[in-house]
Amino acid sequence: MNMGKNEQDDIVKAYPGKYLGYTFDYSLGDTGVYRKEDKIYASLFGEIIINNKFKPPMISVKNNLNEYIPKIGDEVYFKVSKTTKTTSFGEIVASKDKAVKIPIAAIIKSDNVKQDFRDFDMFDCFVPGDIVFCKILSVDQTNYICLSTQDVSYGVVFARSPLTKGLMMPLNFENMLCMDTKINEKRKVAKPMYS
Repeated sequence: MNMGKNEQDDIVKAYPGKYLGYTFDYSLGDTGVYRKEDKIYASLFGEIIINNKFKPPMISVKNNLNEYIPKIGDEVYFKVSKTTKTTSFGEIVASKDKAVKIPIAAIIKSDNVKQDFRDFDMFDCFVPGDIVFCKILSVDQTNYICLSTQDVSYGVVFARSPLTKGLMMPLNFENMLCMDTKINEKRKVAKPMYS
């Protein structure tokens, strides 16, 4: 079967923490991979290289993609896919300067949402589909990247109402207004960059 370019790109690209296979299927290459128990994972962004001259074949990841590599302290845009009582899950879709070709799994924990210690509901902060401006707190290659919105400049910068899909406009740090229904919805809103 002749694979199209986009399909092939999906197959050969890796990101930190991506499962690549079992140790009895592959031997570890010299770059970009690590072993955890009997499984092999990618430790960086790049292209998956399989060298069939070895038995079992040697697998490695090489960063030839010129892809953005997350670092602690970087400011990024995060798209929310799911929110629970304690955590919002999603993907980093852009750094502050450029789009990310391979979305990067990340989370915002409730401890890292606000600076004050008032009780709040995570469901009032982030809704699936929201784009959130955040700061990277930690980069764990075996798990998610942890993000923070504690500073007032971080928070939701783009949202649609889950009811109408209409665009929403920020009213203050805790509310956005649906442009269609004129109904307020709770969010952890970012301070506008121009203010």
